[in-house]
Amino acid sequence: MKINLILVIVLVAFIASFANLVSETLDYGFPDDLVKADDNSTVGDSTKNITWFVHVTDLHISKFHAPDRTSKFLELVSEILKRVEPSAIVVTGDLTDGKTPDYSGSRQFREEWETYHQAVTLATSTNKTIWLDIRGNHDNFDVPHLQHEQNYFKELSSQGSQGNLG
Repeated sequence: MKINLILVIVLVAFIASFANLVSETLDYGFPDDLVKADDNSTVGDSTKNITWFVHVTDLHISKFHAPDRTSKFLELVSEILKRVEPSAIVVTGDLTDGKTPDYSGSRQFREEWETYHQAVTLATSTNKTIWLDIRGNHDNFDVPHLQHEQNYFKELSSQGSQGNLG
């Protein structure tokens, strides 16, 4: 008897929760506290008022591995600047690889950062595109503190050279 009562309570709670979920799902109308547009404007086929940005992640520019990755990345940046003309390029995580030739160790290689810096320079000097970069874990290998001599992010990245070392 006690088990049946518990089962009925659980079943009623489940049905009530399910009904609430369905009700909330079906009530997806425009929130009353937001202002609705009074006009019937459309986007159209003009790019006049559109802002473009590009997001690239996990470049892993390497001194030792996948040498074509670097040249392809520089080619990609050049094409993006020419064809898309973005207001900003956002590059996140693992800008460089920071791994030794046999992958058994890690450290910062200035050559990798200089190659990365070529893309930053290309984008920011050609058409004044804003370049926002955020370091990843590979960009921190063997960099025990922000002012460390091997923290090439502070010198050869867009954000680091502006003092944004975080």
